[in-house]
Amino acid sequence: MDNDKILKESNIEEIYSKLEKEILTIPGVVEFTGGGFQNIVQEISKVIGKRMCKGILINYKKGFIDVNISISIKSGFMILELGNEIQRKVKEILNGYTDNIENINVTITEIIK
Repeated sequence: MDNDKILKESNIEEIYSKLEKEILTIPGVVEFTGGGFQNIVQEISKVIGKRMCKGILINYKKGFIDVNISISIKSGFMILELGNEIQRKVKEILNGYTDNIENINVTITEIIK
């Protein structure tokens, strides 16, 4: 484990902002989506004073990070390639903060014509 790159909770807000900005620049991504479980988590996050963005959930436990991204995409884009590009972009951003990335999950909730 690289002790120089241990994620600090104070960096989470900055990471959310970068993820929001960068993922929306990827061709084919329309918007972040949320619903169901994410709505519940978002409300709990507000109560305990943690930030959560619609469509982005960062879970930070015991020095490791999981990221869950929910998006809608434009019709005509290759789903696998788009998911891989989002994962690559998220990893690129997170590598500036930590090497302890456990999972980057991308869920495509809607394809828009």
